[in-house]
Formats: sequence, structure tokens, C-alpha cells
Amino acid sequence: FLDYTTVGILPSHLLRGVRAADLPGLDFNLNPVGTGPFQMDEIAVQDKDITSIVLEQFRRYYGGRANLDRVQFRFYASDQNVLNAYEAGEVEGVGRIPIQERERVLGYPTLDLFSAPIARYNLIFLNLARDDLPFLQEPEVRQALLYGLDRQRIVDEVLDGQAVVVHSPILPGNWAYDEDIPHYDYDPEQAARLLDSVGWFRALLDRGVRHKKGGRLAFTLLVSSDPERVAAAQEIVRQWNTIGVTATVQIAAPDKVYQALAARDFDAVLTQIALPGDPDPYPFWHETQVEGGQNYSGLKHRRISEVLEQARIIVSRDRRKELYDEFQTLFAQEVPALLLYSPVYTYGVDERIHDVQIGPLTYPSDRFRTISDWWIVSRRVFVSESEARP
Repeated sequence: FLDYTTVGILPSHLLRGVRAADLPGLDFNLNPVGTGPFQMDEIAVQDKDITSIVLEQFRRYYGGRANLDRVQFRFYASDQNVLNAYEAGEVEGVGRIPIQERERVLGYPTLDLFSAPIARYNLIFLNLARDDLPFLQEPEVRQALLYGLDRQRIVDEVLDGQAVVVHSPILPGNWAYDEDIPHYDYDPEQAARLLDSVGWFRALLDRGVRHKKGGRLAFTLLVSSDPERVAAAQEIVRQWNTIGVTATVQIAAPDKVYQALAARDFDAVLTQIALPGDPDPYPFWHETQVEGGQNYSGLKHRRISEVLEQARIIVSRDRRKELYDEFQTLFAQEVPALLLYSPVYTYGVDERIHDVQIGPLTYPSDRFRTISDWWIVSRRVFVSESEARP
């Protein structure tokens, strides 16, 4: 309940009686009413796409007057176009610095970079409900897949250090995080022992791919066309190959990946989930969410479900912490998904803009929490005596 109190105030005279499902199509989105330090002034639309939004200072803002009179947001079709716009002097900030553009951005002497962890993480959902992939239903196989991943190497070499390895479905820094949960540090020898223990042995005639009762330890890893995720998926597949597991990377458009998740039409999928507000993992791991919900792995574990149910209705944070500790321990034992890393969000602001601050982010837009304090260096203008005369 307390998490719902963090939802922003909405104007009842405009939205009363409107269903949540109808909100995306409302004209209200182009003429919003809020309670922040700025208000909508202009909006530009081209071919049904928003290309620019101009905000002007809201003089009656309860928190005091902002230093900036106006803020303009410009939207571009690609990251490259954004950086081209900065080089051309069209913009004074860059909303997100993708990893593949970091080297280029580091060459901008006037662009200050700000980085912070964000409340989301990348993981691989394993489809535990696939009858044609029975090995994914074996906990030892799932554990071996995680032991067989050098996640720190992926962070360092593929993501240029712009992420943090995660070991729990509840992120560090959250009050519910358990620092004592078991870690699956990179251990290919342990991965091999686990696979051997449940009868998955390397076949010399099949390039070392593991076999069991005529079946191959092979599956498809679905990933969106985002360059960072594609690169991570390719490294993951390479690492699994060294322990006798064959995975094939399948690249699809982001909307196709979402459709595959919703339909449970995948073997394994590398994706990202966000965890804003209360650390309630119920939507992703409770057994009632297998059909039609967000329990994409299809995890059906009665004790995990009971723990998540109780943690939702108990007011005592201490008791909730105990329950979430148990959940994290059970999750580490079952490994219904392979937790990878939490990305670091980096954005750039021109050096002429001062008092920009950043802290831990729940959403990317949280970087504007202190925008009322931002200011631009004033220019000293000299006017000749003749120009000053009326």
C-alpha cells in the first residue's frame, strides 16, 4: 500500500473515470497537468512522432522558483544523431550515453558525465515449462549454467565496466537485500561436476556438446537488437560452449521479444526488468503469475509463493525482511532465472550548466530531481555609450 502513495498526484477534473488502459491514447499526454517546477509551453510533432517539448518555469511552484526560465527536450531517431546534435551545438545535454559511444563521448572536453546505478537488472529467463527442453527443469543444470558464466568478464570487457554483477532478484542498497545469500561465482569446474552428476556428459563425436539419453544440451537464447545485449548474449554463448552447452543467439526487434515473453514462446531470453519502489518480487515469481502474468520462467514453487504472499500483507518491515531473506535463499537454490548485472546509467550535461547532481536512480527521469537548482553561467555584455543611448 505504501508504495502506491508514491504515485504522482493526478488532476481528477481531467482524469476521473478514465481507465488505466486508456491513458496512453489520451490528449492529456500532450497537454499534461502536474505539480513540478516547470509547465508545458510547446510541443512539436512530426509524422506522429514528438520531436521537441519546451517547458517554461512555473511561477507558482510550491518548492520555490527554478533558476532556469525554460528547458527544451529534443528527440532524435538514434544515439548517433543525438551526439551529432551536441557537436553541432543544438543541445546542451545527452539523455543517455550508450556503451558503444563512450569512447566518442569521452573526447568531448565540454561535456560532463554523470553516472549512477539504476533500479533494474538484466537476466536470462529460462522457460521451465517447455516439455521439449526437460533439462531446464533440472535445478543442477540451471545452477551449472550460472556457474559457467563469468559475469564480471562480461561487465568488464563487453560493457566497459558500466554495470555491477547481481546475485539476488532484490538489488543491493534496498532494505530487503540479503548480503549473505549464496553467490554463483564463476566456476566452470563446478559447472562440469553438476552436469556430470545428473548424466549430461560430453560427446566427443559432437564437438564436446553434452548428451543425455540421446538428447543434446542445446537451446536458443533470444535477445533484442540492442547492441549491448547482443554483444552480451554472444559472450554468454561463447562461455557456455566451453562447458559443453550449445546455445544459439536469436536476435529480434524489442516488440517481438516482448511478444515472445507474453506468449511464453522462447527457450531462454536475455532481457531487463525494473524494480521501482517497494521490493515486491511477487509479479515475477509467484505461481499465480505463470499464466498471463510476468512469471515468464514459469516458476511453480509453493514455498516461494507462500513467502511472497505473506510479505505483501505484513506491515512490519523486520518481518518482511525475514521473509524476503528466505525468498532470496530459495531463489539461489532453485535458479529459475540467471541473474546477470545491473546497468549503470550515464548521461551528459554541458559544462556551462552548473549544480547538476545525481543519486541512485529508480527511473532515468530521476536525473532531473534537482533541476530547479541548475543554472547557466551568465554572460557579461559590454554596451558602448552610443548603443546605450535611446
